[in-house]
Amino acid sequence: MLLKSDGFPTYHLAVVIDDHLMGITHVFRGDDWIATTSIHLQLHKAFGLEAPIFCHLPLVLGKDKKKFSKRHGATYAQTFLDEGYLREALVNYISLVGWSSGDDQEIFSKEELIEKFTIERINNASCIFDFDKLLWVNGMHIRVLSTDDYINRVTIY
Repeated sequence: MLLKSDGFPTYHLAVVIDDHLMGITHVFRGDDWIATTSIHLQLHKAFGLEAPIFCHLPLVLGKDKKKFSKRHGATYAQTFLDEGYLREALVNYISLVGWSSGDDQEIFSKEELIEKFTIERINNASCIFDFDKLLWVNGMHIRVLSTDDYINRVTIY
């Protein structure tokens, strides 16, 4: 079924059309969506559209080993930024949730992440979102700020 009883498109139809109209070439999503990929591929084919490349990633879980959600606390990036986490620390930490560089390095600049990231190093298993680790990563990034940069950042709050 592609349309709901009220005439609105189902998610499956809407996402295929939206992705096409937005020029989406790659779709990264949780492995809980694997079962719907065949539906999306069939819809692309039926409409004569080129399908994007799909990559299914392991889920991020809370400490209770359930799918990470707002019941675990902040889940929007902006919420973390509003709470004082540095943007570069948040990007650094999120990159480590389910990925590693293959060495012991855990603190990365954006440039280092771009250089070192490979899809092959993404873990196959689900991972736990660890607020304590995020706090540690944030602290490490704060420690390397210049005094002026630190003062500018804390005075805007």
